[in-house]
Amino acid sequence: MEEVQKYWLILKRRKIPAAIAFGLVVILSIIFTALAKPVYEANGVLLLKRKSNASSIGDLADKLPQLESLSTQSSPVNTEMEVIRSIPIIQSTIDDLKLKDPNGKGISYVDFSKILKVKNTIKTDIIEVSYRNSNPEVAANVINKLFEIYIKGDIKNNRLEAQAAREFIELQLPKVEKVTREAEYALRQFKDANQVIDLGAEANAAVQRIGEISRQLTAAESDLSGLTTQSINLQKSLGMTSDMAFLWGSPSIQQTLGELQQVEQKIATEKSRFRDQNPVIIDLNLKKASLKNLLQQRAGVEMVDRLQERSQTLQTALPQQELINSFVKLETERLGLMTKIDTLNKAKDTFVQRTKILPQLEQQERELERRLKVAQSTYESLLSRLQAIRVTENQTIGNVRVVSPGLTIEKPVFPQKGLIIILGVVLGLLLAGAVVTILEALDRSIKTIDEIRDLSIYPIMGIIPDFNNSNSATRKNRKGLPGSELITVNSQLIVRDAPRSPITESFRILQTNLQFSNSDNSLKVIVVTSSVPQEGKSTTAANLALTIAELGKKVLIIDADMRKPSQHKVWQIDNKVGLSNVLTNQTTWTEAKQSLGENIDIVSSGPIPPNPVTLIKSKGMAELVEKVSKEYDLVILDSPPVTVAADASILGKIGNGILLVVRPEVADSGSFSYTKRVLEQSEQNVFGMVINGVTPENNSYSYNYYYYMSSYYGEESKAMVEK
Repeated sequence: MEEVQKYWLILKRRKIPAAIAFGLVVILSIIFTALAKPVYEANGVLLLKRKSNASSIGDLADKLPQLESLSTQSSPVNTEMEVIRSIPIIQSTIDDLKLKDPNGKGISYVDFSKILKVKNTIKTDIIEVSYRNSNPEVAANVINKLFEIYIKGDIKNNRLEAQAAREFIELQLPKVEKVTREAEYALRQFKDANQVIDLGAEANAAVQRIGEISRQLTAAESDLSGLTTQSINLQKSLGMTSDMAFLWGSPSIQQTLGELQQVEQKIATEKSRFRDQNPVIIDLNLKKASLKNLLQQRAGVEMVDRLQERSQTLQTALPQQELINSFVKLETERLGLMTKIDTLNKAKDTFVQRTKILPQLEQQERELERRLKVAQSTYESLLSRLQAIRVTENQTIGNVRVVSPGLTIEKPVFPQKGLIIILGVVLGLLLAGAVVTILEALDRSIKTIDEIRDLSIYPIMGIIPDFNNSNSATRKNRKGLPGSELITVNSQLIVRDAPRSPITESFRILQTNLQFSNSDNSLKVIVVTSSVPQEGKSTTAANLALTIAELGKKVLIIDADMRKPSQHKVWQIDNKVGLSNVLTNQTTWTEAKQSLGENIDIVSSGPIPPNPVTLIKSKGMAELVEKVSKEYDLVILDSPPVTVAADASILGKIGNGILLVVRPEVADSGSFSYTKRVLEQSEQNVFGMVINGVTPENNSYSYNYYYYMSSYYGEESKAMVEK
């Protein structure tokens, strides 16, 4: 509800520009509807069917009369819509009807296409065509002529398609015949190259052969397992490997070992007779080395020492020689079985590999057979289609049927006066809203009490309605409201001249709030200021002094605004001697003060000094305030606005605190924010704010005030007029 009231107040403030914007748009819409030339629209409907494509239909002669739906295929319909909008069809229509533009010149394709509307009804095969013209008969003729040209072109295109299909088939037949022969030759070449007769029978035979070889492998592996077990046992018994056994059984190895043993024995015998350097010993060592080298070449370096050691052992255990011979024989048989198993595995692998490539060969064979079949089928199909096309080439019909031709419509489609006026009203409202929004955005002044509350942290001590009769706008806004007789009161001292008025009550409420906010009776000096000039601080200070004097308290007003003083104008008194004279020691304050009535005195500003701030900051100003605060119950200092000079901040430290006067539509948000920042930075004691000059168009409170004024002015307005 508060938001609605806020917008309503904004609209009230901006009602004149908003009304101008709204009225301008509505008037323009009415003028447009009155002057607009009527336009008529003709509509026609076409039904599309599937094209009979001779190149893809074998039994063309039977299918031509049948019309199949295109409802599930949007592309052909869209294609035909573009054909209707094509340059040849539109230009032919323009030429045949000799269409002219409003200037009497021949209409162009671009202008015609802008007026022509072609659309598809959703999920149907229907195309709707419409054309607008100031002459309803011309609009209907355009639709019918367009349909006529389009249908003729469609029939012609279908005949051309049949002819093109016949020529294409006649051109393709030799090629397809050649492809068929090549497919037959490729199949024959494949069978010859891969020795293929019957791949299925070959696969069965390969499977049987693989099974037989597997059984032989099983038997051979079983025998090999037995021989391997015996070989391992003999190997453990003899303590030699099969390689050593084969070497030991070699006659050349045995002979060389015997000779080596003899040389070693002879060396041992000769060493007992000769020294190592003896030629005999040296010759025997050379012979030993030669024999050992021969053994190394035949048996390997690692086997020589083992053979020598084994030879010495066998000399003491000759029966083991038979076991070695048996071991060698057993190993020979085992190696033979291993060779046999290897041969069987190779044979098995050969058959397995053949079976693996058989599916590939079968696939290739099927592919070649399929190609041959497709080629033969295509060749036969082309022959059949060629015969059908030759018969039906001159029997092609169109694919379009006119459902509804263009008819003459007497009712114009433009202008729709009611709709245009409604649209004008809507646009007018939008423009009015835009104008109000722009004006509000550009206007930085504070307009309502709610805006002041949002910008400030200070409490509102009082709300004073507007009573400045010199403001013609204010008088106009009050016209027709109860209590409008107040415009006859010209004095700014409303508390003195209209003591029973609601405005006076507003000042009394202000006085009461100030008293409650300082219940400890420490309130002796009040500094009244504002953010910018013309906010009514001097009038507020004067009327506040009057309300306090009514209570029987002594009040002194000091006009400390020595830049642009106002108190002597408010009270209509002399300003020849005042505060500036006191601070420059030209006179005393008691001589400068003037009595304004019972319990209220004033010290006006006096002559304007060259540098007022110097006097305000002087020791004499503080002493003066201290003296008069002892003589009076309350001292009110009227100071310059905060944004004009630093006087208010200086005086605020001398007095008990500051009362800030704010007037909507005079103060702006920037100045007010600056004032608040200055007061905060200087750590001023701000009692609160007085909202001055509140008007009905800005605040709902103001209307309640003016309504209430009737109870007072019904009785006293006549007396005020006489004054």
